[in-house]
Amino acid sequence: MINGTFPFYCASGGGKWYACDSGTRFTGCCRRDPCETGCSPDNRLPAYFYPDRYEMLPDLECSEGEYFICSQNAFFGCCRSNACAMSGESGGCPVADLGIIILSSKPTTAQYYIPENYNQTLDISSLSPQSGNAISSTLSPSGAAAILHNSFPKAISIALVIVLLATLTSCWLLLSSIWRNLQPRRSAPRKLLAERSATNIQWPSHH
Repeated sequence: MINGTFPFYCASGGGKWYACDSGTRFTGCCRRDPCETGCSPDNRLPAYFYPDRYEMLPDLECSEGEYFICSQNAFFGCCRSNACAMSGESGGCPVADLGIIILSSKPTTAQYYIPENYNQTLDISSLSPQSGNAISSTLSPSGAAAILHNSFPKAISIALVIVLLATLTSCWLLLSSIWRNLQPRRSAPRKLLAERSATNIQWPSHH
């Protein structure tokens, strides 16, 4: 049993994580069960991993593309282009370039890619047996793993926008108040002043 949580999750698009220890030995994210017939290019999805697990994951082999495990953008898998070339969420392998990862026949290597071998899981109810002894995991960006990868930066961005709008509103109200205070007070209409002055005139009395 491996100490910790399962380190992989799938990009959005309805795919699941598979590690087929029989049949095709497909490893990675697919929209359909790939353990008997494989995963066609239009059903493949990028897979990602927790960057803090980078050093513990042993390399696998590819039947298509070149193997990548990128600390820059957390991409994991086989790709026909350089998946590590770009950092952040914009990095990784384009879907059209995704290759096929083959699960190792060595149990000591394969164990790291099967969710049930970990003593902690993000959502144990999402793990179910597939063809052979494959395990599928719905660790997608709608799950807790993706909150760390996608949702958290977006939440920070939204919070910053809200704070910025509140700051701008406060500044506008403050400037409006200062502007009003700086404006000269309007004097009473001249006609009214004249009428008031007339009432104060003491006219000479005629005796």
